[in-house]
Amino acid sequence: MKRLVKLQRQWMVRSFAFAERCVKGYEDGEKDISRQYERPGIATSLDAQTLGKAAECAFCIDNDLDPMTALDWTPKLDPGWDVVIRERKIDVKGTDTEMLMWPVTKNDFLDQCPADLFVLVRRLVRPHTKTMKDILEADTFEVSGWVTVKEFIAKHHTAPPPSWLDAGTKHMHMDELRLFTDASRAGYRNGFVGYGRDGHLLHYCWCGRDAGHGFGVRLLKDQLGEWFCVEHKPKEQPDGTTQEEATG
Repeated sequence: MKRLVKLQRQWMVRSFAFAERCVKGYEDGEKDISRQYERPGIATSLDAQTLGKAAECAFCIDNDLDPMTALDWTPKLDPGWDVVIRERKIDVKGTDTEMLMWPVTKNDFLDQCPADLFVLVRRLVRPHTKTMKDILEADTFEVSGWVTVKEFIAKHHTAPPPSWLDAGTKHMHMDELRLFTDASRAGYRNGFVGYGRDGHLLHYCWCGRDAGHGFGVRLLKDQLGEWFCVEHKPKEQPDGTTQEEATG
């Protein structure tokens, strides 16, 4: 299910202030390494920079996290992800479209992407103008879906020329992403578990591999449990019982 988040004013203001610092950094030549990988026009766009940070805030709030402590608000180059939840590195993709996109300027680095998961967060209403007032009022977001990075690499599409996307952009439509469920609390918290669009239960380990070991699974009670691959399967449950005791 898609989840709506209306950001409080403070987070929109903080996101705009962050965008101002980023744009000034690009203009002053302090972020030339980062700029060479930005899509044209993004580096100097207050709207685009605000959208990216506000989308991260919306994701945090949807997951009961404090954006002030969960996110990096410094002007330094990010490490390839935006937030970490239970060792899962999550890259939040903020957009006005229905596409989760990997920019063509970074195509050579997709295979080395350090994140475990991409999450699509859509801004539902674009600002009427690029003024601060209108940007701050565009405060409603939809946490639309998720996909493991490994699955994105295997299943993405590539935009051909001509296209409204930059030619070569790797992307997936939001309808191809995994749905969030209340039971799994955004899927990845319990090992990337959730229901696909065909109604089948899908489960991956936090590392992105197929997970064949489930703990605490009670489907009739809407408890999807936690799932792990062989390598990351825990020897003990949180209550101290072993796997054999828990599944026997």
